[in-house]
Amino acid sequence: SIEEMLGYIPGDLFDLQSGAILPFTQPEPGALKNSDDGIVRTGRHATCLRGKDGGHFFAEVTGIKCTWHGMPAVAFIIRDITEIKRNEAALREIETRFHQLTKNIREVFFVRDIDSNKIIYISPAYEDIWKRPAAALLDNHLDFIESIHPDDREQVRGSIKRHNETRHGSANYQYRIIWPDGEVRWIRARIFPVPDETGRIRQVAGIAEDFTEQKLAEERLRLSEVQLRQIIDLVPHAIFVK
Repeated sequence: SIEEMLGYIPGDLFDLQSGAILPFTQPEPGALKNSDDGIVRTGRHATCLRGKDGGHFFAEVTGIKCTWHGMPAVAFIIRDITEIKRNEAALREIETRFHQLTKNIREVFFVRDIDSNKIIYISPAYEDIWKRPAAALLDNHLDFIESIHPDDREQVRGSIKRHNETRHGSANYQYRIIWPDGEVRWIRARIFPVPDETGRIRQVAGIAEDFTEQKLAEERLRLSEVQLRQIIDLVPHAIFVK
């Protein structure tokens, strides 16, 4: 009962003014409205009630027109939704921190549904690294495949397919993408499974970064080593390199 919810004993509320239990907020504007079926409806989180100990409770209120001792009245059904409100506030805080984190990291963070291959989240860094609109990728997951260098597409497709089939462990990829202006960039990505509340793997999350400069430096070093070996092979006498 409402008395138990607020910590009162039966009969206490009859002697109290409404302000004693409604100290914080009144129902949201427009929350209580008449309807054709005689029910005065209200949305959730309509008001906040104060308990006997001074603590407060969030409540969902539904009012129903009735008569009381021959007089028009409204009977209210009150449901404690304090835990729901707290969970929603905690979830909003988590979402805010998540978006702040993904907005400020240079790498691309993404979440993909395994069954449909649809990208269900992509961080803002995608547009900087891929030079493509994120909305296009969210609308059509094949936009990702189209961005990959033709020589690397089948390799990436095969790797994604194998990981989708096993749904276990992480996987690392390296491949090239082509910017709209024709420039080729190297991407390094890692994906890992995300279990749901039942433990089933339905999604994967991943991080991708542009490591073109590192890749080009590695290639220059490799070519230098090849050229050095060719020079050594051409010299008729031994060369000692300290």
